[in-house]
Amino acid sequence: MRASLWASAAVLSVSVIASAASGGCASKPSATGDGRLCTPGNYVYCRCANRDEGTKLCKADGQSFEGCQPCPDDVPPDTGDSGALPPDDAGFQPVDSGPTPDTGAPPLTAQCTGKLVLLGGSDATSDTFAGVYRGNGAFEVGKSTGPGMRSNAQMALVGASLVSVHMGKLSSLVGTKYEATWSAPSSFQSTAGAPSLTAVGTQARLVYLGLDGLFYSGTYATGWDAASTLAEPTGGSGVPGKSSPALASVGSSLVYAFTGNDGSLEKALSSGSGFAAPTKILSTAYAAPPAMTAMNGGLKDLMIAYTGSDLALHTVTRESSNKAWNTSVLVNDTAQTNDTPALIGLPAGKALLVWRAVSKQAFYSVFDPSKVTPWTAPAELVAGANPTLASTPVVAPSKCGGADAVIAYAEVGGGVSVMHFTAGAFAGPYPVPGMTKLTYLGVGELP
Repeated sequence: MRASLWASAAVLSVSVIASAASGGCASKPSATGDGRLCTPGNYVYCRCANRDEGTKLCKADGQSFEGCQPCPDDVPPDTGDSGALPPDDAGFQPVDSGPTPDTGAPPLTAQCTGKLVLLGGSDATSDTFAGVYRGNGAFEVGKSTGPGMRSNAQMALVGASLVSVHMGKLSSLVGTKYEATWSAPSSFQSTAGAPSLTAVGTQARLVYLGLDGLFYSGTYATGWDAASTLAEPTGGSGVPGKSSPALASVGSSLVYAFTGNDGSLEKALSSGSGFAAPTKILSTAYAAPPAMTAMNGGLKDLMIAYTGSDLALHTVTRESSNKAWNTSVLVNDTAQTNDTPALIGLPAGKALLVWRAVSKQAFYSVFDPSKVTPWTAPAELVAGANPTLASTPVVAPSKCGGADAVIAYAEVGGGVSVMHFTAGAFAGPYPVPGMTKLTYLGVGELP
């Protein structure tokens, strides 16, 4: 295993450097652009000089902190006045992932060597694991200790890089990037739930629910901006009990969707200058985060998957021609979940929906717009050997091996596996040694 693989990549941005160096300061977004580093009176995640975890209080000036506590008595506290800051995360260090398992099945395609990557984390620790496929069924895995993972990660292809975002400890918004190496995870904002990410041209765009109950957006170009731009009216949208958002792009336009506890499924549209006020699509949604994807061919350009008031999964599509939303379609009466589903567009206007059922086993259904009943009957993700999962599987476009999609899942108390989906059939699962007992994942591929 090559230790040099896990050297930190180029830093994400000046704003990320500043927040990471301050122990992962994840400040409440400022709609007024007042330049505050953090919100006075708030506590944020930090590290002691000996790498112990702690919190520190944002001072009244919004620019400095009290010392990181609790820390050993023999370590001088960081007062924030001298410019001394806790050490940054050192990045991913190699872990022994053991021998490549002999599954008796053909390994992943060699075309994905160095291009298929994963992130993983657990509710119980501050560790983040990163895996890179190295061919012949083998993965290299590294571990970083910092803000950790408290949600599945979303990845977006930006140029020759995969930009990733997830929610970390203490409501931190955490970013990292894979190009030839993984950069150290860095906190750069605060979020009330899992963020959503999409690629738009040479940039990645982000929308998340702030701790103040308002939606905010951020942009990644060569690094992340402050991610503090309001994505709804200053006074809020008036929708009660908003869920975390789902974000997708069609051309240069962005759309995010969310639910309210009033039963509404809402969407907001941006064409570059900012987001318009959210408008209602329907009034029969359950207050749970939806999923959304851009379609790949066909007459529809967007699809949203959501839990209905009947507690079953439904989808609604948008017409490419006039941008009108169609009547919602039931996936199946038995397609029920307590989690956000995973959704991705497939060639010819089809789509793949994956969810973790109440039994904690994963199922999938395929959308075919040419069928009278467009969604296939739910099927086991792993036919005949469907495992119990720690969270909803993650799904991303496959870019390196000729497949339509790549899927990754974490078993309860067990390991992580990946699968490829091509023309209605799954290949795999392929185990990822070194990534075990995890809760959350992210997966992506470079072309």
